[in-house]
Amino acid sequence: MSTSDLTGEGPRHVVFSLGEELFAVPIGTVQEVLPMPTVTPVPQAPHWLLGVINRRGNILGVVDVRRVLSCASRVPGPKERLLVVTTERFTLALQVDSVEEIVGVHFDETIPAETSHARKSFIERAYLRGGRLISMLELEPILNRDEFLVFT
Repeated sequence: MSTSDLTGEGPRHVVFSLGEELFAVPIGTVQEVLPMPTVTPVPQAPHWLLGVINRRGNILGVVDVRRVLSCASRVPGPKERLLVVTTERFTLALQVDSVEEIVGVHFDETIPAETSHARKSFIERAYLRGGRLISMLELEPILNRDEFLVFT
């Protein structure tokens, strides 16, 4: 499969990195990509909530996707970004290491994902691009949990 196949037709996805791993979310869920701002910590927040930011008068929770997906921790870098995403219930910011590209991917180009038990409900499909595996992240199971009600 060529790069032009992925960047051309098909539903668009935003590809981002967490360490050496690549993930993709549907572009329709992404409102914007922001440089990493100062995050205000929230006392007694769950371990996956870094804190909150003020985005044009709206307070958004900032989710550490690394902790949700049980990825190794790392020192923040200059390419670190926030993906502001929306689901039916919430608008939140996801902290990611970098935003790589926007690609088009058809369902028939994907394969069932082989993931750990901790990730199984968040990642069902994946695809190969340039010899690298990109996991398609399902936002609904991550963001539509009742524990988010307090922080949105």
